Formats: sequence, C-alpha cells, structure tokens
Amino acid sequence: MLKKELKLKRFFDQLSEENKELLLQKGTKKKVSANTILFSEGDQPDYIYLVQSGMVRLSKMTIDGKEFSLHLKQSGELVGEVGLFNMMAISVTATVEKDAELVRFDRVTLE
Repeated sequence: MLKKELKLKRFFDQLSEENKELLLQKGTKKKVSANTILFSEGDQPDYIYLVQSGMVRLSKMTIDGKEFSLHLKQSGELVGEVGLFNMMAISVTATVEKDAELVRFDRVTLE
C-alpha cells in the first residue's frame, strides 16, 4: 500500500491574496523578542496573533509545576484563536521561542 505524503496547510497560506491584504490591514505588526510571553494560562482572550516569522511555543503547566510543551507555531499559523470568541479563559501559555514578527488582531475588530 502506498503512503500518502501529507502536506501541512497553514492558515494564512490558504487565503486569497485579496483576503490576506484585507486581514493584514486590520492588524498591528509587532517585532517580539525571544522569551516574551504573549499570554498565559487563565488570561482572558483579547488578541489573536499571526506568526509571520520566528516561532511561538504553546505550553501548559502540570499539577506539579512542570512546563509541558504542546506545539511550536511557525510562519503562517495563528496563535490564540482557541477561546477568542467564546470568552473562555486561555488554557495555554504562548511564549516567543525565536525572535518573531507577528501581526496582532484585536477581538473586537475581528468581530
């Protein structure tokens, strides 16, 4: 049986050029240094971020206080989209792992 090669599709890459431009007009570009925390577990969601370059690590704290890495977000991926519109508290911490260029979108503006 032949294995199918799976190609990961990033959110931003799937948009038309027109929609990319429209979306970028609504955001604020930010250069963020490594080790900067974008948001922490328990925060209320106010922003969503589009990674244009660099990396953002999503992690969770275990009951015994150890940090558990869940995912590395890269160029073209969104950070913070889970819970943004249902007003649930954020369940992960997002830390810039490698200097990044991000576009920050305000929840109210996106609505």
